[in-house]
Amino acid sequence: MVFLHSWWVPQIVKNVITETKQPCHSYYVFGMSATRVMAPIYIFGFEHNFIRELNPEFLQNSIVCYALVIWVSLQAVVLHLQGKLGARFMIPARFLPPRFDYSRPIPESMLHSPTSRQTNSISDIESGSSILSSRGTGSRNRISGSSSRHRSATTIDESISTSGPSLDCVICCSSVDVQNRRAYMLPPCDHIFHRQCLEQWMEVKLECPICRKALPPI
Repeated sequence: MVFLHSWWVPQIVKNVITETKQPCHSYYVFGMSATRVMAPIYIFGFEHNFIRELNPEFLQNSIVCYALVIWVSLQAVVLHLQGKLGARFMIPARFLPPRFDYSRPIPESMLHSPTSRQTNSISDIESGSSILSSRGTGSRNRISGSSSRHRSATTIDESISTSGPSLDCVICCSSVDVQNRRAYMLPPCDHIFHRQCLEQWMEVKLECPICRKALPPI
C-alpha cells in the first residue's frame, strides 16, 4: 500500500538528478496528494463503505490511514521545499558533484578574434581609400590618399587596443564586459552571454540558445 502511494518519489529523484527549478506548482502537488488519498481513507477509515457490502468481514484499519497521510504529506512537503530551497537541499554538500564554473576565464581564441564591427570598419576605410586613390591624378592626391588611409588605420588600431575585444550576448545583442567575470556566463560550448540573460533562459530550458547543447545546472 505504501509503495502504491509513492507516486511523488520518481519526481523527487528526477529533480535531484537534473536539479530542476520549480518542478511542480505547490497547488498541483498538494491538490493531487489530497485527492489521491481520499480513496484509501474512505476504504480503511469509514465503517459503512461499499467494500463491507461485498465483504462483511473487511475490517477498518486506522493505522493504514495515518501512515498513508503522513507518507504522502512528506513527499508533498519535499517537493514544495525543492521548489523553494533547491532540488538538492536535503543532500549534504560533500556528496554532491562539483558545479560547473560559468564565470571561468574567457579563452584567448575568443578574446583575440576580430569582431564583425571592427572588420566592417576596416573594410569600409580600405574601400574608401582605394576610391580616393583611383580618383587622384597627381602626386598630391596620391600622397593625401595614402596619408589619410594611414591615419584611419592608426585610429582603428588605437580604438581596438584601448577598448579591448568586444563580445556580444546573442540573447540581448549587447556587448559583454569581459573584464567582469560576474557579469557574463561562459557555458562549456564557449558561447558567451550576460549572466542575467542566460539565467532567465535557463529557467525555461537547460540548453544553449545557439548550439542547443545541454547546459550544466547553476
